[in-house]
Amino acid sequence: MTLLFRTYAPHERGKLAKALIVPTALMPALGPPLGGLLTEHASWHWLFFVNVPVGLAALLIGVLGLREHVEGTEGPFDRTGFWLATPGLGLLTYALGYGSAHGWSSPPVATAGVLGAALVAAAVRHLRRTREPLLRLGLFTDRSYGTASVLAVLTAAGLMGLLFVFPLLYQAALGASALDAGLSVFPEALGLMLASQLVDRLLPRLGPRRLTVPALLLATVVFALLGVPGVADDAWAVRLLMFLVGLVLGTAVLTVQLAGFESIAPPDMGQAMGLFQIVRTLGGAVGIALCAAVIGGGGHGGTPDAGPFRAAVWGTAALVAVGALVALRLPAEAPQPPPYEDAADEAVTAAQ
Repeated sequence: MTLLFRTYAPHERGKLAKALIVPTALMPALGPPLGGLLTEHASWHWLFFVNVPVGLAALLIGVLGLREHVEGTEGPFDRTGFWLATPGLGLLTYALGYGSAHGWSSPPVATAGVLGAALVAAAVRHLRRTREPLLRLGLFTDRSYGTASVLAVLTAAGLMGLLFVFPLLYQAALGASALDAGLSVFPEALGLMLASQLVDRLLPRLGPRRLTVPALLLATVVFALLGVPGVADDAWAVRLLMFLVGLVLGTAVLTVQLAGFESIAPPDMGQAMGLFQIVRTLGGAVGIALCAAVIGGGGHGGTPDAGPFRAAVWGTAALVAVGALVALRLPAEAPQPPPYEDAADEAVTAAQ
């Protein structure tokens, strides 16, 4: 993504929507069906083994297709920041992921949470003081980028929380199989593909704010409807709503990504993209942890109670609703080409 954003100018990045949709949201939508298929017809071990050929393919493509380009690196590598931030973020993610299942007070989770928080706090202190930090936290002070980063946390928390809890509602509370539960969220991928087409056309006309705010408000309604009693019993209603989740939330997520990096200079793009991915990943972990905490023991016992699952779905809707308020800080106008490009185009036209 860093390579793409450094290659295309801000006003040209709408063309990237079709590429950004794959790592941003399409793959999480394809995960549940694949997981259900492997769990039901192979073995849960394949949930891990399947990453091996994917990783080897990525490595091969990188070796053959990437060209070296160094920009924006000054001074030595920030080893202190690396050894503080890396284990700190890893421990925090572990605690968030396993807190609800193992108990927040269990020794592994509590130790990971406290130690991770302490390391992250020390990392933030170090990164703000060192001359050449591993991560430039000052980038968050940029209005567009800072707003996009907050939205990345909220939308990732909402989306990943929904993709986590709704298949459980469909499976544990309603008696569906693992494969059926995974397929229930697959139509979201179709909505995402359509969203990539819409962003390319609508963003230049409406601008980031007028496109993102309505999309997030619609996403809030769709998320909430998925938790209404009786809706999950209708397979076609679930498919339609999941399609709409991909369409409206995908539109918002892609727009936020494109708008947030408008004012980031090319030398800072690697730093900005790294920070953006970190906060989005943590947002997803927080969303799953919140949903797991709301569910509690709802998935255990002979007759699961659907109430906690629905409450968790409504919690994800609340996260997206907060995102709609934050999106009011996005720029009103879409990125425009620099004046010199317009002049150059006019000169070429006159010469022809």
